[in-house]
Amino acid sequence: MKKLQSRGLWPHAYVGSVLFGAGYFALNVHWLMPITIPGYITLCMFFGMVAPLAALGIRQAKRRGVPMAIAAPVAWVAFEYLRSIGGLAFPVVLLGHSQYQHLSIIQVADLVGAYGVSFMLVQLVGYRELGRWSYPLFVVTLGALALLLIARYVPMSPFIVERRNSYRWITIGPMNFQVSEYAKISFILALAYYLRYRTNYRSIVGLLMPFVLTLVPMAMILKEPDLGTSLLLLPTLFVMFYDAIHPKPYAAKLMAKAIADVVMDELKVARR
Repeated sequence: MKKLQSRGLWPHAYVGSVLFGAGYFALNVHWLMPITIPGYITLCMFFGMVAPLAALGIRQAKRRGVPMAIAAPVAWVAFEYLRSIGGLAFPVVLLGHSQYQHLSIIQVADLVGAYGVSFMLVQLVGYRELGRWSYPLFVVTLGALALLLIARYVPMSPFIVERRNSYRWITIGPMNFQVSEYAKISFILALAYYLRYRTNYRSIVGLLMPFVLTLVPMAMILKEPDLGTSLLLLPTLFVMFYDAIHPKPYAAKLMAKAIADVVMDELKVARR
């Protein structure tokens, strides 16, 4: 951030953060698209604009000597709380909600609610540790998606069964896992880890790996079939490109075109 400020690029960093936050909500509330396209876009952009507030709070606290283990969870939970109150409240896809299938983790929720679970998760998981595990998590996700494809031809009951003419779920005991939902997270982590210190993606050859990381899970999810989730990966790629190449206007144009294409495709699906 300091380097961006010294170069006069902090507005681009903010725009990149907004687009990343909007992309996060776009991935997780895509079910709103068939209901209201304008509302879906407005909601994603609104919460995308306030998403950088969490990063700003962490940065200010760190400047004042507050340990990251305290600054990060406090700032993140404050951000989640602010977007859950008032007339525009939307208390959905909180970080704590991701653990609904893990009873041993969410036991604390009866005392501190979902915010306490979010606080605990942010405090325990460091972003550097997530980065080191991003590729293995992505490979495991691809393996699970491959199992879903194989299950179309090789019976894998009771672990994988056909549901409404699709193969999206893996059942292990009492737990059901929709792999495409985990694929969205592992895809973002792997792509972010790949792009973080690289500059070769500014060339045609350097673009190859990010597109491979995107198109492979996209094709596998589309085969389940899950059209909605598969179409969200490509716009996410362009959002992250914009975040990596801050001042380049063509990245924003490409991203806008990709989002427009997704919206048009979803409209066609809804009309059918």
